[in-house]
Amino acid sequence: MNCTKPFQDEHEMKQLLESIYGVLQTKDKKHFESHIIFDGATKGTDPTEYALQLLYLIDEVLGLPPDTCEKRNTPYGMSLKYTLRTKIANYEYETMDLTIHMKDNTKVKSKKRWSQVMYMSYVLDWRLKEMNATEEDVFILTTDADVKFTSESIAYLLDLMVRDDSVGAVCARTFPLGNGPVVWYQAFEYAIGHWFQKAAEHVTGSVLCSPGCFSVYRCKAIKEVLPTYASDVEHAFDFLTKDMGEDRWLCTLMVQSGRRIEYCAASENSTHCPETFDEFFKQRRRWVVSTLANMMLLLQQWTLVYKFNHRVSFLFLVYQAVLLFATLIGPSSVVLVICGGLKYSWNWNPVLTLILQLMICTGFTITCLITSSKTQLTVAKILTFMYAAVMTAVTVGTVLQISNDFNGLPGAEANFISHDVKISTASVYLATIIGIFLVTAVLHLQECVYLIHGIWYLMCLPAGYLLLMIYSICNITDRSWGTREGSRGNDSSTVYENMRNQIAKKLRSIFR
Repeated sequence: MNCTKPFQDEHEMKQLLESIYGVLQTKDKKHFESHIIFDGATKGTDPTEYALQLLYLIDEVLGLPPDTCEKRNTPYGMSLKYTLRTKIANYEYETMDLTIHMKDNTKVKSKKRWSQVMYMSYVLDWRLKEMNATEEDVFILTTDADVKFTSESIAYLLDLMVRDDSVGAVCARTFPLGNGPVVWYQAFEYAIGHWFQKAAEHVTGSVLCSPGCFSVYRCKAIKEVLPTYASDVEHAFDFLTKDMGEDRWLCTLMVQSGRRIEYCAASENSTHCPETFDEFFKQRRRWVVSTLANMMLLLQQWTLVYKFNHRVSFLFLVYQAVLLFATLIGPSSVVLVICGGLKYSWNWNPVLTLILQLMICTGFTITCLITSSKTQLTVAKILTFMYAAVMTAVTVGTVLQISNDFNGLPGAEANFISHDVKISTASVYLATIIGIFLVTAVLHLQECVYLIHGIWYLMCLPAGYLLLMIYSICNITDRSWGTREGSRGNDSSTVYENMRNQIAKKLRSIFR
């Protein structure tokens, strides 16, 4: 198991350590070992504040003091190796190695992709030889630092991997953790993303993104694409595919090499998602442009993919082309929906409404091009609130129009499909969408509660498909990661103070 995402919150660190320890409770007798790749954990021989916090929590959560670890100086910084133990019988213990790889960013490039390249090379070029194991028998479970999982979830993923050796990776069902309207929006978004897109890709061809938050990769499949995955950025398009969407690009390379990627709904995990508007927009700024870039890359090379990967059919590639087209016309679709809704609800002139929205979009575009990130996000919040109010009116107006159609009120005839079919196109469209979601919810009874959050999703439709798209394209050159950079809560500061007072001597003896 490998963890590469930088973490800062005390709760996230505890959650990860508890999940890792839970793997020891599994009845599966496969050999497991855990590796945490900590980006920017040291500066020379001095551990950073977050590294010290992790070491403190290892002592607190797992009962392993810092002086019980084995320290090694490495080309990338240093490593600390612990041995986890749990009692399974009277005189029997299950053990698992936990290694903290503390990266010095002056020695190895920072960011997630280079951490992935580092641990993949570590496993393939050194660890397999040390274990005298083959690439076919070893798998890598990748997880972010804020993910909660169980040993059963790992077992489900491994079952799919061992069943078919052509599978390069398997991803799980992810649930967002957090509180507030932004999280509720993402709860519905995650649900429909797994219910529809992940499941459709799994059935019709291959999943195109096995996220690093919780997925299992086959070592042999990684070795086939690692030289390309470790290549430097040479062009602007490379930056979008490689550094802004590393998980998606790794999966694209696997699909191009003939591998299949699967989705396992039985395997579940939970991850902390952005709880603030600013953090959400910054995260999706990366996701939007990297997803578009990787979809274009796949379609540009569709002849080679179709030739070398028998799981990818022509119909599947057409499906991806339709998704790309739908994403590109998403902003214009939102504009037309609002124009039609305002016509139904307040009888606004559609042409004037269209002109007004074009002015708003142009103004927001200029704002994103010439102002600071803080100003951009402030304006985006204001517009999101305004559009949410408009979408409320649009929804009410559409419902009233449908009611008029069914009741046969004057003026309803103009919206009928034909003289014989006395139902409006809006009624048919809305009934179809509602029917699809209800049927899907019935098939996912344990998750049907997420349909309630569809209200927030509908209200924020312009923010997600119009404002976010403009913001992402205008900030396409932004190289920052965006989420939680430089943030730190009061709880973690308190933990650090306690840790520094309690185990400073132990830490000094290790690092000096």
